[in-house]
Amino acid sequence: MIDIHSHILPKTDDGSATLAESLDLLRLAKKTGTNKIVLTPHFYNPRIGYLDKKNVISSYERLREKAKDIDIELLLGSEVFCSDRFLREIKENNFLTVNNTDYLLVEFDFHDDFDRMIFSLELIKDFGYKPIIAHPERYTFLRTDEYFVKTVLSKGALFQVNTSSLAGLHGENAARFACFLLQNEFASVVASDAHDITYRNTDLQKAFMWIYGNFSKSYAEKLFFENPEKIITGKEISVRW
Repeated sequence: MIDIHSHILPKTDDGSATLAESLDLLRLAKKTGTNKIVLTPHFYNPRIGYLDKKNVISSYERLREKAKDIDIELLLGSEVFCSDRFLREIKENNFLTVNNTDYLLVEFDFHDDFDRMIFSLELIKDFGYKPIIAHPERYTFLRTDEYFVKTVLSKGALFQVNTSSLAGLHGENAARFACFLLQNEFASVVASDAHDITYRNTDLQKAFMWIYGNFSKSYAEKLFFENPEKIITGKEISVRW
């Protein structure tokens, strides 16, 4: 499996707090069937602080060196918060796409509004990026109308559902909406959004088996294998809606 969303660079954002925890998260990922994982620290998130691209790349290289005996491929990206500052500075390219492709993992304020999301997605597309919306099931405004979901998809965005939402860690409404996205095959990828070893970790296996059993083998494989591979190699993904 391939995990395209994780916060396991040590002491970088609100994710892994130590190198030891990062290594434990990587070992857990490997043990539960993940062979590639994209490190996506928060960029432009005012709660986290504004990370420097060069420093993040240096941290990534250090972690790769420390983790070379774990036999899991580490790739780099970022999770960009669509703040006003990011939208003003998008042309400066002070962020990281997923494995240096055109795919960009983006997040929004959970209580943002639909019109602002559409404006942001159109701007991101205008600059040549392919937006992947992190954890859409957690955005209150998206849950109000199926029209909003289809409109976002029509803009060329992809939906990435969190394993932690399927496990109920973000509340009943998020879990229910995540299931709705899966039932209608609106989701293109499922990822861990791992932050720590105990609460939101790197185990994709449980979610894979649950989707395999409740939906279909082919859709589970698309969410955890096929589409993530297309993302990290920059290939097109078609969305059913």
